[in-house]
Amino acid sequence: MRGRPMGLKRYKETNAAYFVTSVTYKRKSLFNDRLAAELLLNIILYHKFACHYCIYGFVIMPDHFHMVMQPYGELDLSNIIRRIKGNFTRFYNLHTGQSEPIWQKGFYDRGIRGRQELVSVLQYIHNNPLRKGLVTEPDGYEFSSFAYYYRGNQRFALWVDSIE
Repeated sequence: MRGRPMGLKRYKETNAAYFVTSVTYKRKSLFNDRLAAELLLNIILYHKFACHYCIYGFVIMPDHFHMVMQPYGELDLSNIIRRIKGNFTRFYNLHTGQSEPIWQKGFYDRGIRGRQELVSVLQYIHNNPLRKGLVTEPDGYEFSSFAYYYRGNQRFALWVDSIE
């Protein structure tokens, strides 16, 4: 009798910050819809407090999101992302009456080692809308923590934790 092949396990490090990416199913541009982007932001904020994690930066692109986060409670990264994606799917489908898949399975993550790497990852995610041709300046993109960091815009003050 043959057993199932062993899958790769996610690396876990206590109190580590992670660069997380999750992509929509078939790269559907779901978050071009302002309501969908706002819903995802609010679910991320709710889970920040319910699941105990810090957020150091984020951007919600039309077909994916990036977030730099650091779990500090009992839930690990996989549980947190599963809750965010699951609750978004549930509420979005209730609102739209749809039942089709929203997300690709799983998510991508990379542990961040040190302040310089954290700053580099934040620059990467903040420039993502510019690289994709969505804006001509990074601060022109509404669903990003860029304006919080570089213009002092307090809209995302509850979402973003200080890196200092």
